[in-house]
Amino acid sequence: MIGRVFGGRYEIIQEVNSGGMAHIFKAFCKKTKTVVALKILKEKFSLSAEYVTRFKKEAQATFSLDHENIVRVRDIGFDDGVYYMVMDYIEGSCLKALIEREKIIDEKDAVLYAVQVCSALSAAHKKGIIHRDIKPHNILLDISGNIKLTDFGIAKSIGVSQEKENQVIGSVYYISPEQARGEEVDARSDIYSLGIVLYEMLTGELPFAGEKTVSVALKHLNEQITAPISKNPKLSAAINYIVLKATSKNPKERYRTADAFKEDLLRALADPQGAFAEQKVRQYMDQKTIAEKHKKNKTIKICILAALILAITASAVFGISLLTPSSHKALTVPNLYAQDAGYAFKVLADMGFSVEVTYEPSEVIKEGFIISQSPEPESCASFGSAVSLVVSLGPAALTMPDLYGAAINDALNIIEEMGLILGEVVYEPRDDIPSGTVISQSLFADTVIEKGDTIMLVVSGTQSPEGISMPQLTGLNVQQAVKMLNDAGFTYCLVYEEDSQQSSGTVTSQSPQQGIQTLLSNRVDLWISAFTDKRYCAVLRMNIDISEPGSFIRTVLEVPIDGTVINIAQEWPASETGLQMFSFNLSSIIEGMAPVRIYVNNELISTQEVEFVDEE
Repeated sequence: MIGRVFGGRYEIIQEVNSGGMAHIFKAFCKKTKTVVALKILKEKFSLSAEYVTRFKKEAQATFSLDHENIVRVRDIGFDDGVYYMVMDYIEGSCLKALIEREKIIDEKDAVLYAVQVCSALSAAHKKGIIHRDIKPHNILLDISGNIKLTDFGIAKSIGVSQEKENQVIGSVYYISPEQARGEEVDARSDIYSLGIVLYEMLTGELPFAGEKTVSVALKHLNEQITAPISKNPKLSAAINYIVLKATSKNPKERYRTADAFKEDLLRALADPQGAFAEQKVRQYMDQKTIAEKHKKNKTIKICILAALILAITASAVFGISLLTPSSHKALTVPNLYAQDAGYAFKVLADMGFSVEVTYEPSEVIKEGFIISQSPEPESCASFGSAVSLVVSLGPAALTMPDLYGAAINDALNIIEEMGLILGEVVYEPRDDIPSGTVISQSLFADTVIEKGDTIMLVVSGTQSPEGISMPQLTGLNVQQAVKMLNDAGFTYCLVYEEDSQQSSGTVTSQSPQQGIQTLLSNRVDLWISAFTDKRYCAVLRMNIDISEPGSFIRTVLEVPIDGTVINIAQEWPASETGLQMFSFNLSSIIEGMAPVRIYVNNELISTQEVEFVDEE
């Protein structure tokens, strides 16, 4: 193999390493006059479609990653029956060799190595790629001591498949419990494996060892690791708990992201005896206990309330029916919305109603209070009839849906409805997936999330060089938002008013949403909390010929506010076709003459000067 030239340019110099699937060679690129690493799939695997696919997948995964802590793939090819991959050549050794040589790595050095791996994993995860084979053999150190993560051969794109693996993949000594079970994995699986690597660096040994891989895998599934500080008493308390958190059996107890893991590692360098990681572990356990207790108490409360309802209702109805001869008279149903359930039950019972209760989660009404009722308040109902109440169970746990395969606009609507914040949207060219389709997400499907969490998306397609990333406009006043768009180069923005609890003129939503790559020539729509000081009115009357059924008419009023022109839009349905007289009642916060543009189905048909006068 020495001296052979691949692809007409890569000449083999020497063999550097040999792994399970491939040989690694040092090679010289005749075209760029540089030394590169050549990874060649072993001959026995070249005829296997599965291994060839894995090999190609590694190249494809790494091609999309450009990070200082990830070995860069430069080229991939096929030459005379041999598959090869060209990568940066790293002068140095792997982390496993360092551990074998040093036995125990100094805590500060180990933490800094792990921090760099976290940075590499964060970049991969944000691209929707899970490594799935984090081990010291795949972590390289260059001659300056910088980390380079390599070997994405079994990496997996998030959301590509929700099915279980038909085989367990990854090194058994570093494998996460969910991966050992062949389950779907996410970023927390890589975090577990890195936690095991950190454990090995700090203690000089693996937490689980054995000759049979099956027995080691079972230990990952069933046994808690021994605290690293018991193996190395010199360890700081902070690092000890960070390792324990990262290697928790339950993914929900681990760090959710590589960035969170990295943040605690850096914090431990400054505060080695800090209890922040310990508190997080205990806080999770306390929250879990409280949640279970809360759930149990909630069930008990529901049963007690139900029994109380039956008792109160039965006694009240029975007692009142004996004492009140005129029990057939109509009664007015009280308004119990947002009232305490106990109070509501008593009011209804005292009036002579029976009560039917159901329970639902609510993001708005707190636990134990009324969400809705039937019959409606102030309606009439007969004595002894039932009033149905829906009682709040409090906020339900939000679960992240799987956005893979969704059109970007549909995904954005879901994100907005769930109260999430849209972060960066990255575009990735894909030939096999339609443009504008979500191919990965930073908040993983089926995980518990909270309103206000930030989600990043990877979308198929390419960014237009003429476009920019849409800025965050919600929460700004409309003058600020429109000025920001004008300054950015956008030429067309329509503003719609709507009822809102926010202060007058505040942007409540936007389209396109923040982070979406948008052409400067595209229209931007803003929805704002309706102006409350529109005291000036005008009536615009004109004949319009409607040629298509179901048409709509849009009026756009130009309102100058603090030197910025705001285009206030309203839309009106046209129920019939033909020439019709339309009368539009318009209002403004500005007195005097103002231009109004009239559109039919987005086509400008007229511009009128209209005078706005004080409505009084």
